[in-house]
Amino acid sequence: MANVYNTGIQALANGTIDWVSGTNMAMALVTSGYSFTAEDDVFADITNEITNSGYSSPGQTLDNEGTVLDDANDEVQLDCDNETWTGLAAGDQPDAAIIYLGTGTASTAQLLCYCSLTTPPAPNGGDYQIVINSEGVMEISNV
Repeated sequence: MANVYNTGIQALANGTIDWVSGTNMAMALVTSGYSFTAEDDVFADITNEITNSGYSSPGQTLDNEGTVLDDANDEVQLDCDNETWTGLAAGDQPDAAIIYLGTGTASTAQLLCYCSLTTPPAPNGGDYQIVINSEGVMEISNV
């Protein structure tokens, strides 16, 4: 599951980030050279974004964000569609996906969460898909 940025949770709580009906939630890919720090706030704090041909910084916009109520596990899951980069060339190896509120300005684009990629394939010029976990990109839990 995801590691959450401190101000990302605050932004969800105060409505700065509206996961369901907001716009411009986005995903960027980073190499293992970036180390998650919960205190990072905005996209300008991110280092080591991939630079492969077929990838445009700062990533791409998410589609069909929604929530799932899981009473059995006392949690709410934030979900969205899988993301695909068409023709992602060989080069940098993605290690994690960063979810953030895209504002068009790196100094104001609020970070939400860091999702480590489990055994990601190496880019090879074909489609490169990030498959969202069956429990969403992150969970807000009551336990």
